[in-house]
Amino acid sequence: MKKIIFISLFAFNLVIFLQGQENTITIYPDQFNRQQKIQMASLDGWLFHQGNDKNWDQPNIDLTGWKPLKPIQLNSGFKDENGRLEGWFRIKLKLNQSFDSISLSLDRDLWMATHIYLDGELIYSFGRTGTNKSNFQYYNPNHKIPIPLDLQAGHEYLLAIHFANYESIFTPRHVKLKEENLSNLINLTGPLFTELVQHYHKSSYTYSTFWVTLSTIFMVLFWLMYLQNPAEKVFMLIAFLSAANFLTTVGNSLPNLYELSFAQEKIRILFWSCTGALTNVLMLMVGEWIFKKKNSLLSKILLPTLPLSSIIAHLFDISAPFGILNSLLSGYFIYLIIVNWRRTTKVQWAVVVAMFSFMVSITIYLVLAKFSQNAFILYGNLLFSFALLTPLISLLIYVSLRFREIIQERVNVQREKTQQLEAINAASAKFVPSTFLNFLGKKNILDATLGDYVEKQVTVLFSDIRDYTTLSEKMTPEQNFRFVNAFNQRMGPIIQKHHGFVNQYLGDGIMAIFPENTDDTLQAAIGMQKELSSYNRIRISKNKASLRMGIGLHAGPLIMGIIGDEQRMDAATISDTVNTASRIEGLTKYFGVNILLSENCVDKLSDREKYGLRYLGLVQVKGKEETAKIYECFDGDAEGMITLKKETLAEFEKGLDLYFSKKFSQAENIFSDITTKNPMDKSAQSFYNKSVHCKNNGIAPDWTGVERMLEK
Repeated sequence: MKKIIFISLFAFNLVIFLQGQENTITIYPDQFNRQQKIQMASLDGWLFHQGNDKNWDQPNIDLTGWKPLKPIQLNSGFKDENGRLEGWFRIKLKLNQSFDSISLSLDRDLWMATHIYLDGELIYSFGRTGTNKSNFQYYNPNHKIPIPLDLQAGHEYLLAIHFANYESIFTPRHVKLKEENLSNLINLTGPLFTELVQHYHKSSYTYSTFWVTLSTIFMVLFWLMYLQNPAEKVFMLIAFLSAANFLTTVGNSLPNLYELSFAQEKIRILFWSCTGALTNVLMLMVGEWIFKKKNSLLSKILLPTLPLSSIIAHLFDISAPFGILNSLLSGYFIYLIIVNWRRTTKVQWAVVVAMFSFMVSITIYLVLAKFSQNAFILYGNLLFSFALLTPLISLLIYVSLRFREIIQERVNVQREKTQQLEAINAASAKFVPSTFLNFLGKKNILDATLGDYVEKQVTVLFSDIRDYTTLSEKMTPEQNFRFVNAFNQRMGPIIQKHHGFVNQYLGDGIMAIFPENTDDTLQAAIGMQKELSSYNRIRISKNKASLRMGIGLHAGPLIMGIIGDEQRMDAATISDTVNTASRIEGLTKYFGVNILLSENCVDKLSDREKYGLRYLGLVQVKGKEETAKIYECFDGDAEGMITLKKETLAEFEKGLDLYFSKKFSQAENIFSDITTKNPMDKSAQSFYNKSVHCKNNGIAPDWTGVERMLEK
């Protein structure tokens, strides 16, 4: 009995001792595969500890509790009660002397959030491990170039990996913690692999752009053909096939064009697998209709079941139903070819060969994606291009030859209708901007209905001609009309050039909306002021009075919609943003400036430093309880004025600080200096007068410097 106890204690201590040992693994160049990649996740020598400790990346720590485990042996069984799988891997390694002339890199290709440490120093970070799902985040591993490593042959290194992961049935198959996926968790790569990846990434952007463009063109073309002759069912099948093909292409191309979140990737995989299977079935149905002029019960059953089986395969990792149904589809298609061999025409043969090529190419593409990542990198894009291009071109040839006469007869009628519709759209766009209709999700004015509306974040521009009433009193109604028209014809194109649209011409004023960004709005305002300067030179040469224009900008939410009644409708905008922009424009008269912006606008500028901006303080406009910070943009002023305002900008800002700090004497001196240098600076003159007034007359105990405007 004592011997048994002794042996048990010895075995237990031996296990504890072995758990605490780190053996150094030597890596040799002959471990590279054909693409110069060593999949380190499958190497011996790894130690694993579940959980997290910030010191586990350091050498010489207590390794009690660590156990031998390769990263490829990781699985969902290690996750905790919250579905979180977190832990550390460590391995000691050194490079054989043969690595002296090989530059190495670090590569990883899995969606797990990962931090990688070399000798205790963080060298690679992918995503955020966080502490729970709310602050945990994955990133798209596509198009990540391997990280160069400065490793010396013969030197011993400690490589530590901290990872976190969540996995469910909705996790895509190629992301799940399976050995074939985990083998790419961390790789040591040579320059050949890095060059291969760089080439693949660059070509992927080109290929994806080509795929999406091509499939879009063909989809539009086939749908137009079907709409011209809806009685032909084969046209309908080809149109739906082109739509499914387009969606499949988009789903396949998204990771090459955008960095997707993990949730977006899950949706993309399910979407792509469904549309891909749907494309296969529709391809069969097109071929079946060409041969038999009808679709069989089998193809109708496959239409919903094959996409569903593909989704199930990706959700539950059960491939058998999809494989069986896909094999049944391919077998039936080959059967159709054999049975109709002798009576197949040349045009039909072109379609048959193209469809067969599509199915074979897609099958090889899927096999490579699942079983050979390296071969997929080399040939995947080419196979997909072939699978996409051949059926589309062949179907186009078939449709063109089959219905050339029908198309030709209807071209003239369709052209006339198209021209008429384009003319209507062009005419209506002059009254209701097409951008306005686009916001409502309408293609043209005919689609707009009473009550349609949408809320958008926009920047509103209000402009107004100063002293227009005085000017108009000296003109006849006709002269007034011509004057306003001439003015608006100069300003409207500037707004459109900067991606805005005129919502209303208000006689002497303009209300414009800029949906994209505030920089566009400010650039338009500056351009309008400069155009006004050019216009004034022409007016002065004709002995006419020069014009001045105030422009106010404000950013915020705005509702656009169709209001009125069934007999009389109008496009309208309703928002406090519009009212605020109008009030800010009115403040240009008070401050003697040309362009005023709210703080909302300034905050939304991409780079405020490239504009000439001056803070003018807080104001409370009429009808508003809240105060707002306003800024002048002087980039639209005359060149001499811009220079002077830039030269005195620092002094102006210092003067404002003193004014709002109630140091009125000092502020008075600074603003006096500014007005001496620039007598036309009305804002500086205004703050000078206010400083003198406050110094001489005192201020109320609750004085804050807010300008309360009692008029619009």
